[in-house]
Amino acid sequence: MKATLNNIVWSDVLTGDVDTQVKNFTEILMSHQRRFVPCQTYKSKPGDQPWFGFQCRKAADNKSKAWLRYKSHPTRRHKHQHKMACENMKRVQKEAINNWRDHLKRKLTGQSVGTKDWWEQHQTNNRASVVTTASRR
Repeated sequence: MKATLNNIVWSDVLTGDVDTQVKNFTEILMSHQRRFVPCQTYKSKPGDQPWFGFQCRKAADNKSKAWLRYKSHPTRRHKHQHKMACENMKRVQKEAINNWRDHLKRKLTGQSVGTKDWWEQHQTNNRASVVTTASRR
């Protein structure tokens, strides 16, 4: 991105009145952003845990694909790939849960949190930990 921005002849782009210059400059930046900055949309499902974000979804999808590949062609390589995808899913899930808990602790220790909000978040946190421990069995 830096190289393409360096190659632009800015004296040709920034001509006319201020509004035109701003419009041209913004168009160039936005086109470069679309071209060089990765952007993905993530839609959460209603049954997802509050800590289950984009990285968890990606790891779960990779694990599922590896399982389907191993199931349709049971080779050592596919079994190993599935095992690695499972380990990655565990690591990503554990990291997501820890990050979510840390975020929740920081949020609840702030002075702007009332007792009602604290109690609702506390109950949500307890429900999430019960679900995660139950799913490990």
